[in-house]
Amino acid sequence: MSTTLRDAIAMIERTRDIIVAVVDEDRRLLGILSDGDIRRGILAGVGLESPAAAAMTRDPICGS
Repeated sequence: MSTTLRDAIAMIERTRDIIVAVVDEDRRLLGILSDGDIRRGILAGVGLESPAAAAMTRDPICGS
């Protein structure tokens, strides 16, 4: 995955969404990334140029 944490922050800011979905090339859900996930990742030492997956929630609870 080539999307960085910086890219994810920009997407959250641009869309004003609360979370972004992290998907693979086949659009399968890999996880979600929220503002809180990003903050926790940064505090844990994840850099802004790191893959977004480094800070995402990998087992989100999904419903319909």
